[in-house]
Amino acid sequence: MKLEHILTAAIRKENFCIPKEMVITGSFRAETSGQIAGTVNGDVQVKGRVVILKDGIVNGDIAAEELIVYGRLTGDVTNCIKMTVHSGAVIRGNIAATEIHTEKDAVIEGLISKPGVSAPISKKKESKLIALLRENNKPATDS
Repeated sequence: MKLEHILTAAIRKENFCIPKEMVITGSFRAETSGQIAGTVNGDVQVKGRVVILKDGIVNGDIAAEELIVYGRLTGDVTNCIKMTVHSGAVIRGNIAATEIHTEKDAVIEGLISKPGVSAPISKKKESKLIALLRENNKPATDS
């Protein structure tokens, strides 16, 4: 049975599941929530929730409304409303999430940003900020 038939059959159901023994090479998109216990070498786009289980590995970017990570992710997270990173999870990539929860022993190596909240610093503000930092870091002088 071809991989696309397996994925199509799984995605038609209420939830999809990529089992521990499965390795997917290539990106996929799903209209339903699901879980990943195997390995995905490609980007993942899901409408709904994606759970990367403890043995799950994703080497690619993920776009999902909700993301729960117990396993490993090497790639960026985009368009995420709610994200939970559990103890033991490892994420190497940038995260753009409206809401993020992390447990004590979770590892995140990358930038975390909240979509819609950006405060670009103009060159004028940047030079004022640098001057202020330099002023505050001057060594104290005896009077």
